[in-house]
Amino acid sequence: MRMDFRLLVVDDRPDSFEQAVQALEEFLERKGFSLSREVVSEFSRERVQEMAHRDGKNYDLVIVDYNLGHREIDGAKIAQRLRAALRFTDMVFYSSDTSHDLYAKLAEEKVSGAFVASRDELDDQLIGRAETVIGKVADLSHLRGVAMAEVADMDVVMQAALREVLRESDADLSGVRDRTINRLREGIGGLGERLDGQLAEGGLERVIEDPLLFSAAQRFRATARVAKALGRPTALVRRRLAGYETDILAKRNMLAHAREWIDEEGQTRLQSGEGCDGLSIDEEWMTEFRVQLRTYRAIIDEVCEAIQERPGPGG
Repeated sequence: MRMDFRLLVVDDRPDSFEQAVQALEEFLERKGFSLSREVVSEFSRERVQEMAHRDGKNYDLVIVDYNLGHREIDGAKIAQRLRAALRFTDMVFYSSDTSHDLYAKLAEEKVSGAFVASRDELDDQLIGRAETVIGKVADLSHLRGVAMAEVADMDVVMQAALREVLRESDADLSGVRDRTINRLREGIGGLGERLDGQLAEGGLERVIEDPLLFSAAQRFRATARVAKALGRPTALVRRRLAGYETDILAKRNMLAHAREWIDEEGQTRLQSGEGCDGLSIDEEWMTEFRVQLRTYRAIIDEVCEAIQERPGPGG
């Protein structure tokens, strides 16, 4: 599981359960996750099998409507095909028609391990299943990995944006390139020869990809300088970036060096630092950090998309 909770919906009337999905999305946001959904309304055998085998292992929850408005296939048959491919994925089987015995319909198709609900109960079922899925991976060591992977993804997004704009032929950004190189020289110590070699071989683009020369903090600062030089996106969005190093990178470093311990009540915690100066990291801290990650991910994506949309030299 990553920072996004992936929901697969099989229903011919997706608008009819929007309220339930909205309730799920709000629940996930409070937990520091985002909702990603895929709605399928084409029910051929080939479509279902292709969907399950292509992306099935990545779904966190599957919901299937019994009444699909299709003469030849109903939701129970779809559920059977999905269950064959998604053996361990939570599934909710539902219907707006309370006259149907949904357990019997599933039994006819030999579908095991599915929960049933009426359409009116769907919001509670979705939240309950999501809470269970999150609970399965809610140990702090796993959530540490989830959070650090999200920071790494943001780093990759910034690196891709910088490669696009910091080209030697782009005269408009020559000042940004010079400042970036000067800042590097001030802080790299004995790596000056390595920097000169990378610049000679591939320019600043090559330097950006060298982890010994270009840290995550330096990548972020270069991205902020480019955004400011280009006037993109708005000044307000750029100001919202100001806390990235403190709110995200510093906390990522805490997680990277934290050790696991058990408190007096038997709860697992992570300890960053030693003694009184150390920070005890618990689920509340992790939830707050995930919320910050979601906020900054949206800002980083907006900034990087804006600077990449700039026409190239001569464009």
